[in-house]
Amino acid sequence: MGKIFQKIFKPDFVFVLGMIFLIGVPVWIFFVVPNLLKLPNNFSYEAETTSVDNFYNEDYGDYQGEQYSVSEFKYFVEGSAEDNLLIRNIFNVRTSTGEEIFSVERLYGIDPKTGAHVKGLGDKGRDGYLFAPRGLKAGESFIYWHVTNDIPGVMKYVGEENLYGLKVFKYETDYDGALVDLTAEHDYLSDVPESKGLKLNMHLELWVEPVSGHLVKSLDYSNDYFYYNIKTGEKLGPFNKFINKFSEDSVKAHVEEAQFEKSKVRFCDTYFPLILVLIALWLLGFVKKITTVPRKF
Repeated sequence: MGKIFQKIFKPDFVFVLGMIFLIGVPVWIFFVVPNLLKLPNNFSYEAETTSVDNFYNEDYGDYQGEQYSVSEFKYFVEGSAEDNLLIRNIFNVRTSTGEEIFSVERLYGIDPKTGAHVKGLGDKGRDGYLFAPRGLKAGESFIYWHVTNDIPGVMKYVGEENLYGLKVFKYETDYDGALVDLTAEHDYLSDVPESKGLKLNMHLELWVEPVSGHLVKSLDYSNDYFYYNIKTGEKLGPFNKFINKFSEDSVKAHVEEAQFEKSKVRFCDTYFPLILVLIALWLLGFVKKITTVPRKF
């Protein structure tokens, strides 16, 4: 094979070809890969969410007991701005009979190549990421905006876990104990926001595939969700205890998606550039061989 190659191609041509493959490595990494891995214009993300509420009954002075709700949690591209995507995030919780418990929508401006929020786009200024950055290292933190409370949460690394055969990193935040005001999202309730408001503390957990940054599982809850006096800020009484989490079927589905995305990132970032380097080294090594070893006529 080498002799045939030597007869067909001249050393100068092989050298140029080898250099093209070698120069192609940074071109591939810095210019091609970001476009291959970016969020598509038809991006969407959906998770089946199990919601459990336990509302406080003022007449009985106690919580009514847990009730399962029907939840909708999804992201989809609504438009674009220059090279960025406008992504709508919807979270809707209703009783089994269709009565509204909680409903909210957010609009994010997202850089499709990095998944980061773009300041000046969306319904408010945000930093951090739509989900999580790619290439996470153990111990690293990142900022995530959860749809229900819409404040930046510094997601702190907890440890490594295995979900249905996929290695994931687990993250948590308590928002440093800050209370979240959700009065605007509850204006359908009596006396809200005329005289009453609603606040809660929030605990959030995320499970992320670190190579792709794909969100595989989410869980959030609050045990202190209460009414307060709009004028004085005084706490008036409990409102609800709740928990929202991805169903196991949804976790399994996102494990499969994350495995595919992980393989795609690995091929684009590692395997294909390595192939280019090996081809370049083989070509350049072949040039050295045919130019230093005398030919026999």
